[in-house]
Amino acid sequence: MRWNDIGDLVNSLEDNYHDEDLNRLRINELYELILSLPDFEDDPDEVTDSLLESILEDWIDLRAER
Repeated sequence: MRWNDIGDLVNSLEDNYHDEDLNRLRINELYELILSLPDFEDDPDEVTDSLLESILEDWIDLRAER
């Protein structure tokens, strides 16, 4: 997965970290979680805070749908 694979990242985050409290998760913590995903292969320096915020928002939305 790469940074722009937001849907895949969100699904993998939920699968691997379904106990995370998303209301307390900081952007730097989200960054570390993504880097620890088994299929993540992108350059760690190629992400912006706004992209991380978008990923977190989509993760929150995914949880709300379930």
